[in-house]
Amino acid sequence: MSELSVDDIPFAIGVKFNEYGAWSKPYTYKSNVKYELDDIVLVPTKGFFSVGKVVGCNKQYVFKPNIEYRYVIGSLKGFIDDSNH
Repeated sequence: MSELSVDDIPFAIGVKFNEYGAWSKPYTYKSNVKYELDDIVLVPTKGFFSVGKVVGCNKQYVFKPNIEYRYVIGSLKGFIDDSNH
C-alpha cells in the first residue's frame, strides 16, 4: 500500500451561495487548486451548476468517508467583475 504525499491530498474548499439576497451556510468541495477567500467559483450542485464565493480553504481537512464530495470546477476570476458586490 503506497502512502499519499501532501500533494495528493485535495484542499477542502468552503463555498457559500447567495440565495435571494442572503448567504447560505458553507458547503465543502474538494479541489486540487488552492483558492483565495472571496474567489468566485463554479461548482456542481443538484443536477446542475452554481456560482458561489469561497469562504475557506483548508489542506488539513479530514474528509468524512461516507460523504461523496464534489470537485470545484474552476474560478470565474477574469470572467466577471464582482467588485461592486
